[in-house]
Amino acid sequence: MPDVSGSYQLLDAGQFKKLEKVGPYVLIRPSPQAVWNRSTPKIWDNADAEYLRQKDGSGNWHLRKKKGLATLDSCHISYGEARFFIQLTSFGHLGLFPEQKNNWHLIKKVTSFLSEKKKVNVLNLFGYSGGASIAALMGGGTVTHVDASPASVNWAKENVIANGCQHQSIRWICEDVRKFVSKEVKRENKYHGVILDPPTFGRGKKGEVWKIERDLPDLLRQIRKIMTSRNSFILLSAHTPGYGQITLQNLLLDSFKEFRVYDSAEMTVTYHKKNRQLPSGSSCFVVNFDDHL
Repeated sequence: MPDVSGSYQLLDAGQFKKLEKVGPYVLIRPSPQAVWNRSTPKIWDNADAEYLRQKDGSGNWHLRKKKGLATLDSCHISYGEARFFIQLTSFGHLGLFPEQKNNWHLIKKVTSFLSEKKKVNVLNLFGYSGGASIAALMGGGTVTHVDASPASVNWAKENVIANGCQHQSIRWICEDVRKFVSKEVKRENKYHGVILDPPTFGRGKKGEVWKIERDLPDLLRQIRKIMTSRNSFILLSAHTPGYGQITLQNLLLDSFKEFRVYDSAEMTVTYHKKNRQLPSGSSCFVVNFDDHL
Protein backbone atom coordinates (compact mmCIF):
# COMPACT_ATOMS: atom_id res chain seq x y z
CA MET A 1 0.00 0.00 0.00
CA PRO A 2 1.22 3.52 -0.70
CA ASP A 3 2.55 5.74 2.08
CA VAL A 4 0.08 8.57 2.57
CA SER A 5 1.28 11.61 4.49
CA GLY A 6 -0.69 14.36 6.17
CA SER A 7 -1.43 16.13 9.41
CA TYR A 8 -4.02 16.02 12.18
CA GLN A 9 -6.86 18.49 12.76
CA LEU A 10 -9.83 18.52 15.13
CA LEU A 11 -12.58 19.92 12.92
CA ASP A 12 -15.51 19.93 15.33
CA ALA A 13 -16.99 18.21 18.38
CA GLY A 14 -20.39 17.88 19.97
CA GLN A 15 -23.20 15.50 20.88
CA PHE A 16 -20.65 13.09 22.43
CA LYS A 17 -18.58 12.75 19.26
CA LYS A 18 -15.57 14.41 17.60
CA LEU A 19 -14.83 15.04 13.93
CA GLU A 20 -11.16 14.69 12.98
CA LYS A 21 -9.15 15.11 9.79
CA VAL A 22 -6.39 12.51 9.74
CA GLY A 23 -4.24 12.96 6.67
CA PRO A 24 -6.71 13.08 3.74
CA TYR A 25 -9.48 11.32 5.69
CA VAL A 26 -12.29 12.64 7.90
CA LEU A 27 -13.26 10.42 10.83
CA ILE A 28 -15.90 10.45 13.56
CA ARG A 29 -15.06 8.97 16.95
CA PRO A 30 -16.79 8.94 20.37
CA SER A 31 -16.00 11.80 22.76
CA PRO A 32 -17.89 11.56 26.07
CA GLN A 33 -16.70 15.04 27.11
CA ALA A 34 -18.33 16.73 24.09
CA VAL A 35 -21.70 17.38 25.75
CA TRP A 36 -22.44 20.55 23.74
CA ASN A 37 -23.88 21.05 20.24
CA ARG A 38 -21.81 20.78 17.09
CA SER A 39 -20.62 24.14 15.80
CA THR A 40 -20.65 23.21 12.09
CA PRO A 41 -23.17 20.36 11.58
CA LYS A 42 -22.97 20.20 7.78
CA ILE A 43 -19.31 19.17 7.61
CA TRP A 44 -20.07 15.97 9.50
CA ASP A 45 -21.79 14.59 6.39
CA ASN A 46 -18.41 14.41 4.65
CA ALA A 47 -16.92 11.86 7.06
CA ASP A 48 -15.22 8.84 5.48
CA ALA A 49 -15.65 6.55 8.49
CA GLU A 50 -17.17 6.45 11.96
CA TYR A 51 -16.30 4.33 14.97
CA LEU A 52 -19.50 3.02 16.54
CA ARG A 53 -19.30 1.92 20.17
CA GLN A 54 -21.78 -0.58 21.55
CA LYS A 55 -23.34 -0.60 25.02
CA ASP A 56 -21.07 -3.44 26.12
CA GLY A 57 -17.98 -1.35 25.33
CA SER A 58 -17.07 -3.11 22.09
CA GLY A 59 -17.16 -1.32 18.76
CA ASN A 60 -16.37 -1.31 15.07
CA TRP A 61 -15.57 1.03 12.19
CA HIS A 62 -18.33 1.86 9.74
CA LEU A 63 -16.86 2.92 6.40
CA ARG A 64 -19.11 5.58 4.92
CA LYS A 65 -16.94 5.99 1.81
CA LYS A 66 -14.69 3.43 0.15
CA LYS A 67 -12.22 5.88 -1.39
CA GLY A 68 -9.08 3.98 -0.52
CA LEU A 69 -9.60 4.27 3.22
CA ALA A 70 -7.55 1.12 3.72
CA THR A 71 -4.47 3.22 2.96
CA LEU A 72 -5.03 4.94 6.30
CA ASP A 73 -3.21 1.94 7.77
CA SER A 74 -0.04 3.17 6.06
CA CYS A 75 -0.57 6.85 6.78
CA HIS A 76 2.10 8.84 8.64
CA ILE A 77 0.76 11.92 10.39
CA SER A 78 2.90 14.93 11.25
CA TYR A 79 1.80 16.41 14.56
CA GLY A 80 3.76 18.75 16.79
CA GLU A 81 7.42 17.84 16.46
CA ALA A 82 6.88 14.19 15.56
CA ARG A 83 5.40 11.77 13.04
CA PHE A 84 3.01 8.94 13.84
CA PHE A 85 1.96 5.80 12.02
CA ILE A 86 -1.86 5.68 12.02
CA GLN A 87 -4.06 2.58 12.26
CA LEU A 88 -7.80 2.08 12.67
CA THR A 89 -7.91 -0.17 15.75
CA SER A 90 -10.80 -2.36 16.83
CA PHE A 91 -11.17 -0.28 20.02
CA GLY A 92 -11.37 3.07 18.22
CA HIS A 93 -7.85 4.42 18.76
CA LEU A 94 -5.63 5.73 15.96
CA GLY A 95 -2.26 5.61 17.74
CA LEU A 96 -2.13 9.40 17.97
CA PHE A 97 -3.15 11.25 21.13
CA PRO A 98 -3.14 14.95 20.21
CA GLU A 99 -4.07 16.05 23.73
CA GLN A 100 -0.57 14.92 24.82
CA LYS A 101 1.16 17.51 22.62
CA ASN A 102 2.09 19.84 25.49
CA ASN A 103 3.27 16.90 27.60
CA TRP A 104 5.57 15.71 24.79
CA HIS A 105 7.01 19.23 24.62
CA LEU A 106 7.64 19.21 28.40
CA ILE A 107 9.25 15.75 28.27
CA LYS A 108 11.64 16.86 25.54
CA LYS A 109 12.40 20.15 27.31
CA VAL A 110 13.08 18.65 30.75
CA THR A 111 15.00 15.65 29.38
CA SER A 112 17.16 17.97 27.28
CA PHE A 113 17.78 20.20 30.30
CA LEU A 114 18.87 17.28 32.49
CA SER A 115 20.90 15.56 29.76
CA GLU A 116 23.20 18.59 29.58
CA LYS A 117 24.58 17.48 32.94
CA LYS A 118 24.50 13.67 32.80
CA LYS A 119 23.01 10.61 31.13
CA VAL A 120 19.25 10.67 31.67
CA ASN A 121 17.36 7.38 32.03
CA VAL A 122 13.66 7.69 31.21
CA LEU A 123 11.05 5.00 31.84
CA ASN A 124 7.85 5.13 29.78
CA LEU A 125 5.18 2.89 31.30
CA PHE A 126 2.01 1.95 29.40
CA GLY A 127 4.04 3.24 26.45
CA TYR A 128 1.53 2.26 23.74
CA SER A 129 2.42 3.84 20.38
CA GLY A 130 5.45 5.67 21.73
CA GLY A 131 4.75 9.41 21.62
CA ALA A 132 6.37 10.03 25.03
CA SER A 133 9.31 7.74 24.19
CA ILE A 134 9.98 9.73 21.01
CA ALA A 135 9.87 13.01 22.96
CA ALA A 136 12.38 11.68 25.50
CA LEU A 137 14.68 10.42 22.74
CA MET A 138 14.50 13.82 21.04
CA GLY A 139 15.58 15.33 24.35
CA GLY A 140 18.66 13.12 24.46
CA GLY A 141 17.33 10.61 26.98
CA THR A 142 18.06 6.88 27.25
CA VAL A 143 14.60 5.30 27.14
CA THR A 144 13.00 2.12 28.45
CA HIS A 145 9.60 1.62 26.81
CA VAL A 146 7.21 -0.79 28.57
CA ASP A 147 3.85 -2.10 27.38
CA ALA A 148 2.10 -5.43 27.92
CA SER A 149 0.91 -5.63 24.30
CA PRO A 150 3.33 -7.00 21.64
CA ALA A 151 1.34 -5.22 18.93
CA SER A 152 1.69 -1.88 20.74
CA VAL A 153 5.43 -2.35 21.20
CA ASN A 154 5.82 -3.05 17.47
CA TRP A 155 3.72 0.02 16.68
CA ALA A 156 5.96 2.18 18.87
CA LYS A 157 9.04 0.77 17.12
CA GLU A 158 7.60 1.86 13.75
CA ASN A 159 6.98 5.35 15.12
CA VAL A 160 10.53 5.60 16.44
CA ILE A 161 11.82 4.66 12.98
CA ALA A 162 9.49 7.20 11.34
CA ASN A 163 11.09 9.89 13.50
CA GLY A 164 14.65 8.81 12.75
CA CYS A 165 15.32 7.90 16.39
CA GLN A 166 16.01 4.18 15.88
CA HIS A 167 19.75 4.58 16.39
CA GLN A 168 19.34 6.25 19.78
CA SER A 169 19.35 4.32 23.03
CA ILE A 170 15.96 2.67 23.61
CA ARG A 171 15.10 -0.62 25.30
CA TRP A 172 11.84 -2.39 24.44
CA ILE A 173 10.02 -4.34 27.17
CA CYS A 174 6.82 -6.31 26.55
CA GLU A 175 5.61 -7.05 30.07
CA ASP A 176 3.00 -6.14 32.66
CA VAL A 177 3.98 -2.72 34.02
CA ARG A 178 3.62 -3.71 37.69
CA LYS A 179 5.75 -6.80 37.26
CA PHE A 180 8.46 -4.86 35.45
CA VAL A 181 8.62 -2.12 38.08
CA SER A 182 8.76 -4.72 40.85
CA LYS A 183 11.73 -6.37 39.12
CA GLU A 184 13.48 -3.02 38.70
CA VAL A 185 13.10 -2.37 42.44
CA LYS A 186 14.83 -5.69 43.17
CA ARG A 187 17.54 -4.94 40.59
CA GLU A 188 18.05 -1.51 42.18
CA ASN A 189 17.91 0.21 38.80
CA LYS A 190 17.28 3.95 38.87
CA TYR A 191 15.55 6.42 36.53
CA HIS A 192 15.68 10.19 36.28
CA GLY A 193 12.27 10.36 34.63
CA VAL A 194 9.13 8.22 34.67
CA ILE A 195 6.15 8.76 32.38
CA LEU A 196 2.85 6.91 32.72
CA ASP A 197 -0.57 7.22 31.13
CA PRO A 198 -2.47 4.34 32.75
CA PRO A 199 -5.75 3.05 31.35
CA THR A 200 -8.91 2.86 33.43
CA PHE A 201 -8.95 -0.90 32.93
CA GLY A 202 -6.56 -3.23 31.18
CA ARG A 203 -5.58 -6.85 30.80
CA GLY A 204 -2.02 -8.09 30.29
CA LYS A 205 -0.86 -10.84 27.91
CA LYS A 206 -0.92 -13.37 30.78
CA GLY A 207 -4.34 -12.30 32.03
CA GLU A 208 -3.12 -9.70 34.53
CA VAL A 209 -5.96 -7.28 35.35
CA TRP A 210 -5.30 -3.57 35.86
CA LYS A 211 -7.83 -1.31 37.61
CA ILE A 212 -6.70 2.28 38.03
CA GLU A 213 -8.53 2.94 41.31
CA ARG A 214 -7.04 -0.19 42.87
CA ASP A 215 -3.57 -0.35 41.36
CA LEU A 216 -2.31 3.16 40.63
CA PRO A 217 -1.47 4.27 44.22
CA ASP A 218 0.65 1.18 44.88
CA LEU A 219 2.36 1.48 41.48
CA LEU A 220 3.36 5.07 42.31
CA ARG A 221 4.83 3.92 45.64
CA GLN A 222 6.88 1.30 43.80
CA ILE A 223 8.02 3.84 41.19
CA ARG A 224 9.31 6.06 43.99
CA LYS A 225 11.82 3.32 44.85
CA ILE A 226 13.40 3.42 41.38
CA MET A 227 13.69 7.20 41.05
CA THR A 228 17.00 9.00 41.50
CA SER A 229 17.17 11.13 44.64
CA ARG A 230 17.74 14.37 42.68
CA ASN A 231 17.36 15.76 39.15
CA SER A 232 14.29 13.70 38.41
CA PHE A 233 10.74 14.08 37.11
CA ILE A 234 7.51 12.14 36.78
CA LEU A 235 4.60 12.78 34.43
CA LEU A 236 1.23 11.20 35.17
CA SER A 237 -1.72 11.59 32.81
CA ALA A 238 -5.13 9.93 32.79
CA HIS A 239 -8.35 9.83 30.80
CA THR A 240 -10.44 8.26 33.57
CA PRO A 241 -13.52 10.18 34.81
CA GLY A 242 -12.82 11.58 38.26
CA TYR A 243 -9.06 11.73 37.74
CA GLY A 244 -8.70 15.46 37.16
CA GLN A 245 -5.53 17.49 37.55
CA ILE A 246 -5.98 18.03 41.32
CA THR A 247 -6.53 14.30 41.88
CA LEU A 248 -3.39 13.45 39.91
CA GLN A 249 -1.42 16.13 41.74
CA ASN A 250 -2.49 14.76 45.14
CA LEU A 251 -1.67 11.18 44.09
CA LEU A 252 1.84 12.17 43.00
CA LEU A 253 2.66 14.33 46.00
CA ASP A 254 1.57 11.49 48.32
CA SER A 255 4.44 9.35 47.04
CA PHE A 256 6.83 12.09 45.88
CA LYS A 257 6.73 14.50 48.81
CA GLU A 258 10.03 16.25 48.00
CA PHE A 259 8.91 17.02 44.43
CA ARG A 260 7.19 20.20 43.29
CA VAL A 261 4.49 20.66 40.68
CA TYR A 262 6.00 21.93 37.43
CA ASP A 263 2.84 21.69 35.34
CA SER A 264 -0.71 20.55 36.06
CA ALA A 265 -3.46 20.91 33.50
CA GLU A 266 -6.56 19.63 31.82
CA MET A 267 -5.40 18.17 28.51
CA THR A 268 -7.22 19.65 25.54
CA VAL A 269 -7.24 19.69 21.74
CA THR A 270 -7.98 22.97 19.98
CA TYR A 271 -10.47 23.06 17.13
CA HIS A 272 -8.98 23.83 13.73
CA LYS A 273 -9.79 27.46 12.80
CA LYS A 274 -11.95 27.91 15.92
CA ASN A 275 -11.11 29.30 19.34
CA ARG A 276 -12.62 26.31 21.16
CA GLN A 277 -11.13 23.34 22.97
CA LEU A 278 -12.09 19.73 23.56
CA PRO A 279 -11.11 18.43 27.02
CA SER A 280 -9.42 15.02 26.87
CA GLY A 281 -8.15 13.99 30.30
CA SER A 282 -5.72 15.58 32.74
CA SER A 283 -2.02 15.49 33.57
CA CYS A 284 0.43 16.47 36.28
CA PHE A 285 4.19 16.92 35.88
CA VAL A 286 6.32 17.05 39.04
CA VAL A 287 10.08 17.62 39.29
CA ASN A 288 12.85 17.33 41.84
CA PHE A 289 15.52 19.87 40.92
CA ASP A 290 16.26 23.43 41.97
CA ASP A 291 17.25 24.93 38.64
CA HIS A 292 14.54 26.67 36.69
CA LEU A 293 14.12 25.90 33.01
